[in-house]
This record gives sequence, C-alpha cells and structure tokens, in this order.
Amino acid sequence: MSEWQDIPGAGRWDEVTPILAGWSAERKYRVRTRAGEDFLLRITDAQQRPQKEVEYRRIRRFGELPFPLSRAVEMGECQGGRSLYMLLEWVEGESLETALPRLAPDEQYRLGREAGQFLRALHSLPLSPGEGAEDLTDRRLDKLARYEQGGARVEGDQAALDLVKTQLPLLAARPAVYLHGDFHLGNLIFTPQGRVGVIDFNRQRVGDGWEEFRMVQAFDVPVSIPFSVGQVQGYWQGEPPEPFWQALAAYVAYNSLGAVNWAEAFGPAKVADMQARCRSALADYDGFAQLIPHWYRGWKGLSA
Repeated sequence: MSEWQDIPGAGRWDEVTPILAGWSAERKYRVRTRAGEDFLLRITDAQQRPQKEVEYRRIRRFGELPFPLSRAVEMGECQGGRSLYMLLEWVEGESLETALPRLAPDEQYRLGREAGQFLRALHSLPLSPGEGAEDLTDRRLDKLARYEQGGARVEGDQAALDLVKTQLPLLAARPAVYLHGDFHLGNLIFTPQGRVGVIDFNRQRVGDGWEEFRMVQAFDVPVSIPFSVGQVQGYWQGEPPEPFWQALAAYVAYNSLGAVNWAEAFGPAKVADMQARCRSALADYDGFAQLIPHWYRGWKGLSA
C-alpha cells in the first residue's frame, strides 16, 4: 500500500508522481486529480507535527498575497497516524533557474523586480500574536568557529570573518518579519503568464527580512545579474539604503563561509563547489572591503 492511499480524497487522484529533486527529507509527489487539477503533496513523519502545524498556518497566511504561490489546501494524518501530509496548490511553469538565460536582459530585470516586490509584501505581513525571531547569533558564531578550525578554509577569508563577528550580534536586533527562508531561483517559477511563482515554503521562519537576499550572491548572480539587481530594486522600489548593504555584506560573508563548513559532510566535490562560490563572493566584495558588490555597482542595464 502506498503511503498516501489513506489520505481523504486520494480515491479521486488519477496520477501520483514522485518528485526527487531538492534537499528536503520529506517525500514529495505531484498529484493530478481526475478533474485535471494539480497539487503538490508533501509527507513527513508524525514527530514533526508541532513544526508542521506552524508551517501550515503560516503558508495559509502567505496565501493572502496577490502572487502566484503554492498555497496550502489541507493538512492531516496518513499511514494510520505515523505520518503527516500537506497538500498545496501546484504552481505551473518552469524553474527560473533554467528559464532566465533564454530571456532578454530587460525581461530578466522585470522578473527580478517582481520577485523583490513579493518579498516586500511577505515582509509586510503583520506577525501573529506571540510570534518572534529566535536569536541565532550564538549558533551562527559556533558554526563560524567550526569553519575556522576546519581544513577547508578559503584564502583571504579574514576580513569576511571579522565582518561577520562584528555585525551578526548587531543584526539580531533588526525587526522580525515572516521569511520565505530559501528564496532563490531554484524555488521560483516562470509561469505561463510570464509571472514569478513562489514555491517551497518549508524553510519559512521569522527573522530579519534583509537576510533573504543572502541567497542572491550564491545562486542568482551566476545565472542573471539583471534579475539580481531587479530583485534588490523591486524590494526597495529604487535604490536601497546603506544599512541594507552593510547587513547584506555580513549575511553574504556568513553564508559563504558557513556553506563551506556545511559541505564537508558531503565530500570533496561539494566542498570545492562551496569554496568556489565563496571565492566569487570575496571577489565581488573586494575581500569585503567594499559593502556594495561589483555585480550591482557595475550593472549598466535598465534604470530603476
């Protein structure tokens, strides 16, 4: 018996196709009903109930936003209570990661602005009573210490280390907002209507909204600088203030160094990949002597 067969309504499903992409430990399926509707099904162990109930409640809240996104439909138990399932709307289209290179620079920029506008809207949602950000400073500094003590350090990393150690405790006081938590091209869809669709909210949390942009350096800039610039300018509706750049430099430095430490558990190839991304960040920020990266300062495309 398949793990999803006792889910209410499964008898009306015509096709259930496993989705193998991604790093999540959840089991994911694309579901097509006999009526021709498509959904995303996520299944996880029942021990995750407290976290999943919070996630479901927040995704329901995010569904109020006027953007294409994977809205929550229902949540419940399956496999006799041993597992939990979450059913979400399917966002049709192609990953922006593969779609953007085929598009003209001005179209890439337009889509970046739309992605930035989504983040601005998400971060503007009032938090529910009792919700706040967890202070991750100590945990992050511990991760940084493991990087320093590891055997995969990147040459020229000292200024980045100093920046993170100085700025992270200060950034903990930033206002708390809802975060997507993993906002990059791999989790954005180019819809048939030419819009940006947003998926994979399973890493949502509450924290500093400016931190969402840390993924731009590692995942978006190598694919499309116009999109990356557009995302920043769409969020700010123009040019961002200097404190944003200072915070982002610290988050990029932390993300770049921390990713090297994370990769050590996955073997030399993954370490080499993260080291290359870290070197790229060091180059873009002039070894973190510069707060505004080269990819933004040097862009000569559309005006805001």
